[in-house]
Amino acid sequence: MRFIDKKLANQPKELIAYKKTTKPTYANFQDKEILREALLKEQGFLCGYCMCRIENDSLKTKIEHYQEQCNFGEKTLNFDNMLAVCCGVLDNETKNPICDTKRGQLKPTEQSLQINPFDKSQMDKISFENDGRISVDNPTLQADLDEKLNLNHDILKTNRKKAIAEIQKITAQKFPSKILTKAFISEKVAYYNNFDENDKLKPFCQVYIYWLKQRESKAI
Repeated sequence: MRFIDKKLANQPKELIAYKKTTKPTYANFQDKEILREALLKEQGFLCGYCMCRIENDSLKTKIEHYQEQCNFGEKTLNFDNMLAVCCGVLDNETKNPICDTKRGQLKPTEQSLQINPFDKSQMDKISFENDGRISVDNPTLQADLDEKLNLNHDILKTNRKKAIAEIQKITAQKFPSKILTKAFISEKVAYYNNFDENDKLKPFCQVYIYWLKQRESKAI
């Protein structure tokens, strides 16, 4: 999970126009592909929860409402309440879903989240452990990560460990002494934070960034 910088300027004109029609509803909004593309570009084509790669494919990517539709019907057309998420199934494990799919299996009274990808102060407190776990020093937020979104699914932990191994290899080759420079860390953090020419971020980019920032205090 990483901070999503929501900007109403990214809201597609089709959604703006539709909200001005008589009795608009999310279910009847016809330009969901355009909406999904706008959300994907805003997020670097990463799932708003697990950070895996997603594309503009209705079978593989869903439009999620952070404040769930079953309890916040009045917000279903609010762009600042939307994010793009993955289909929620890893390696056909339909009985062990993640992200929005896991959340959707809960009772309506249990679906609300306290962990918020639109809240930078929260996202800055998230840690990625060497064993691949995502964690936060707050029991309520950790429960959301574990129980409502299942973000410590074994496959996600494995993918995060691979990201850590990759950045460790990169740094070990450049700095055999294991003492990084502040300039290198700054350069790499910027690289993983920046969208490429196709508006994409690297999958699990925040894992790389977290690992690098953990080494800032000892850098020269």
